[in-house]
Amino acid sequence: MFTIEQQGDLSLLCRFQDDLTPEVHQNIMALEKKIRDVNEKQVNNIIPIETTLTINFDSYSAYDKIYELLDGLKNNFQSEYNIVGKHHNLAACYDIDYHNQDVIKEYTGLNLTQLVDAHTSETLYQYNYGGSPGVLRLGKTSVTAPGRLEKVNVGVPPVSVGWSSNFCNTSNTLGSYNERRQGWPIICRILPSKNIWFIKPGDTVKFYPITRKEYEEQLSNR
Repeated sequence: MFTIEQQGDLSLLCRFQDDLTPEVHQNIMALEKKIRDVNEKQVNNIIPIETTLTINFDSYSAYDKIYELLDGLKNNFQSEYNIVGKHHNLAACYDIDYHNQDVIKEYTGLNLTQLVDAHTSETLYQYNYGGSPGVLRLGKTSVTAPGRLEKVNVGVPPVSVGWSSNFCNTSNTLGSYNERRQGWPIICRILPSKNIWFIKPGDTVKFYPITRKEYEEQLSNR
């Protein structure tokens, strides 16, 4: 079930329940596929963000056609689209120079050993947030993360992993080619990938710790 909101003359937003879960995400992806299957060329773009799906149009005729489709689905929509993703085991280096230890410890009370245990003990589900290339949002962790930093990290390497309080998710920058500013606390670094989209919506991820020496050796061999 979802609601339909008009976002402008040629834009609609479908809003699912507030809590982002793998089941809600599956429904969002299923609805996106159903809209694309209509093959309406005047649909400009479809953007899944958190628990919403935004559809932009080039014409009123396309708007009316898709609105009629959505209106018929909103009260009894059942996903027929099951995303069967791959599982990824990712090496992560939690060296003291690679994360905001003081911020994380102050907020969570976790020391470095406890942080590594918390971050590597769970399998995380990858959502599609429609974000910038290489930025992935992974599923909820059982430990609530710190909020955004008052003073953001500047010049963060593109393989850094941050911990965002938004839905208590783990966020990753896996292959961006430029260093960037990040407002969330950094936890660790992982190895870069040539394909920044190698983790796809519906995939699962589990981190495992490696030493700084192992990380630097594997990095030099790439």
